[in-house]
Amino acid sequence: MLPLFSKPLEAVTCDDIQLLVSEAYPEDTTVEFKEKLPHRQGGEDPWYQGGAHSEYARNHLLEEVIAFANTYGGTLLLGIKETKERPARAAGIVPIPRCTELAERLRLQIRDCVDPQIPIVHAWGIVTDAQGQGVVMIRVPKSRLAPHRHTATLHCYIRRADRSEKMTMREIQDLTLQTERGTQHIDRLFAERRHAFHQWIPPRIMSPSGAHTISTPYALRVTLIPLEPLYTEKVFGNSKLFPFIDRLVLTVGPYKVGLELPPVRHERPILRGACRVGNPNSKHYMIHQELTCYGVGEIRLAFAHEENLPLDPGRILGAVANGLYMGEAFRQGVGAPDVEYALEMELSRPEASLFLGTLRELSGSSFPSDTLGTVRPNPCLFPRLSVGSAAEFGKIMQIVTNDLWNAAGTPGIEAEFAFGTQRFSPIFVLARSG
Repeated sequence: MLPLFSKPLEAVTCDDIQLLVSEAYPEDTTVEFKEKLPHRQGGEDPWYQGGAHSEYARNHLLEEVIAFANTYGGTLLLGIKETKERPARAAGIVPIPRCTELAERLRLQIRDCVDPQIPIVHAWGIVTDAQGQGVVMIRVPKSRLAPHRHTATLHCYIRRADRSEKMTMREIQDLTLQTERGTQHIDRLFAERRHAFHQWIPPRIMSPSGAHTISTPYALRVTLIPLEPLYTEKVFGNSKLFPFIDRLVLTVGPYKVGLELPPVRHERPILRGACRVGNPNSKHYMIHQELTCYGVGEIRLAFAHEENLPLDPGRILGAVANGLYMGEAFRQGVGAPDVEYALEMELSRPEASLFLGTLRELSGSSFPSDTLGTVRPNPCLFPRLSVGSAAEFGKIMQIVTNDLWNAAGTPGIEAEFAFGTQRFSPIFVLARSG
């Protein structure tokens, strides 16, 4: 596979497009080329004269995108000349004017004109000349919500070899059942992780002062499961696929908050994966990080406070951010950057209340109060979240933050998430949430 199909879309360059042409890469079930915007009479779309692209062009391109989402996922490249053979091969670049603008317009129209909405769609303009012309690249993973239909034509489409065609009613029914079975499989995996987590929670942990032990530790689980099959042969010892960061920064107005987790250093192999734990001699906390060869990742944390001290939400947010980072590193590392993840978070404190405290500034002071409230229910299983591209991580962290505050009976806050570590690649920086 060429790098163009596995690297992050924003990292694709003109050289990658040139390599596609020089290799005479063929169309297939997951690749489609278009020399120019489709036109009803075979003429030229108004876009080439500085106008808006036609509805005909939009509808034709949407058919291709929907077919990819309903089949195995795929990549549409607009601005690539094709050979006449079957299957067609890339033969040259035919630059499209204002390619970055066109990519953004098409991305928004794909979002608005497909029912149900496709969870992940990436569209990017790759500039190939000084006039801002170039190739539009649209990448669509296989959708967990298939079958999708075009809201204008009301048809569903599927990919057959190198062609996109209307689905039959039987195919629509079969795909609906297949999607339901996939959802049930994901539900079973999460149920297994929930059971393992509650078996793992220790009955007691010594309080930090050492004056007494408590039988009600706070426990946290963050689990990520890919919604499409992923696999790599080795996770143990591979820090690029299996990362951990223990220092993050959250900005809330004028405040700077550290999101810290206990370090994990002791790594060992497990069946089809690897896990790490914290200091085995610690009596005040337990931390467990796990990643399988199939891309299933999890962080568990159990820790003690003095009896009357509440839970610091910064630790929860730090665990979620680490989970996002782990999932992103894995899918990038195995060459599947567009695979969607599902994220599930759970808080538990057996036989005692879940007191949620306030965030702590890096200076050590707190705001705006010492305790936000009691999280209910207990255990608290938070709504499952869809994890798309890294550009959406800030939004996900904002949702998690507000869910935490709301579960404690407190209004949410507006926060900006940024990583305060040099080891964190810029592609994973959490953008400011809307």
